[in-house]
Amino acid sequence: MKNTFLVLIATALVFFSGPVFADGDVTLSAKQIRPGCSVVMHKEYPSGVDPNVNSAVFDQQLLWKCDGALTVKIGTIEAEGGGPEIVTVFYRPNEIVVLARWPSASAGADFQGDFYQVSAFRLEKVGAQTTFKALPAITKAFGDGYDGLLDGKRVTFPYKNAASIRARFAALGL
Repeated sequence: MKNTFLVLIATALVFFSGPVFADGDVTLSAKQIRPGCSVVMHKEYPSGVDPNVNSAVFDQQLLWKCDGALTVKIGTIEAEGGGPEIVTVFYRPNEIVVLARWPSASAGADFQGDFYQVSAFRLEKVGAQTTFKALPAITKAFGDGYDGLLDGKRVTFPYKNAASIRARFAALGL
């Protein structure tokens, strides 16, 4: 009876926890920019890294996928010690804004918490081809930031969600 119960629990976990355990791509509709298009977040592991052994080191590739068209690279959010977690993605006219977070615990730097970065990419047309251009001025306007304990003191990064990023854009007149 006990073994049957364990088998049922294990089976339920397999069937109902797919998204929790899956390590596949994440696709977000981008119809606000162009109908029929999506942003795809894809984990890209460095050459020589076996994701089955070390799945913590990866870059996040951002891809543009539209119905009936070739996939176009938007940009890359690179690993910084470990792979980035994409916290939020939102759209402005012809722009994709991405907030990434890297969990961090460094005894050498006396830091415990998360590191954040806001990135933006502008959709451009070159002839008939769609391309994306990174907007480093936007990343600079938000700065990189720690959120946690740094040298024993609490530090807070103020832009940890779409609402706070949008408010900063409004304050900057962007």
